[in-house]
Formats: sequence, structure tokens, C-alpha cells
Amino acid sequence: MSKDYSQELLDTLREISELFFEHYSSPYNAIIAFTNEKPVKPLIELEAAFVHLVSAVKALSQVDNSEEALERFENNLKRFKGHVERMLLDLYKLAYIEIISLLKKRLEELKGDLYEKEFVGYLELLDTAVSRFYSVRQREINTVGISKGEVLNLYRKGLDELVKKYKEIR
Repeated sequence: MSKDYSQELLDTLREISELFFEHYSSPYNAIIAFTNEKPVKPLIELEAAFVHLVSAVKALSQVDNSEEALERFENNLKRFKGHVERMLLDLYKLAYIEIISLLKKRLEELKGDLYEKEFVGYLELLDTAVSRFYSVRQREINTVGISKGEVLNLYRKGLDELVKKYKEIR
């Protein structure tokens, strides 16, 4: 065997672990804080990722014996990574959607009892949330398969700023 597939697996796991720890808690915690519920779709992606990881490991034990096992290993490793990236993107999108929904609800609650500073703060934050979400989403669509890391960083930066501003208004 000319290639060290165990090392390839380890390198992929390191890369995904770093990506996961860098991008998981911010949107996940925002969703929990705003909804008091665990998001379901990202958990389904995570389950699919795990299935592909297990399949890659199983195929790795057969790599020396067949070209087909090698293809299964590489294919499942690629799919594992893809599911984790999609899960993280889904988390960010859900977090933005929940923030936008919460801000709309808060504005509706305030309409009969207008505290100008709070009302304007929520209105400006809603505008910022929608425009930032649209901007990053467009970037994601325009760079499908090219720069998921860049898009994840843009989502994170925007989400962290929105949560900070939301806490300042409250």
C-alpha cells in the first residue's frame, strides 16, 4: 500500500474536529437560548456523518485487499466531511432564522407599549440580521463547494455580533 490511509483518516478527523469545535457552539447555543429546543435537522446531518465515518473506518480495514474498499473508504470519508460541513451551515442558518423570528415577535409585543429606544434597537437589529443573513447566504450560494470555511466564518462573525447587540438592547 503506497498511501497511508490511516493517516488520511486521522488528518480528516483533526480537520473536522477543529471545524466542529470552532463553529458548533455559537449557533447551537444561540438556537437553544432563543427557542429552548434542540435543532433537529443538524442532528440528522450529524447522524449521517457518523454513519459515513463508521463506513470509512470499516472500509479502511479492507483497503489492502481491494480497490473497491479503497474507493468506499475515500467516498465515505468525503461524505463524512460533507455532512459535518452541512450540519454546521444548517446550524448557522437556523440561528439566523430564530433571531429574525424572535426580533419580529419582540417588535410585535412592543407595538402597544412603545419604548422608543428599545423599539428602534430591535428594529435596527432586525434590519441588520436580515441583510447580513441575505449577504452571507448569497455568498454561500455563489461559492457552493468552494469555500465553506469562509462562509462558516462569515456566518459566525455575523451571528456573534447579532447576539452581542441583542444582549445590549435587552
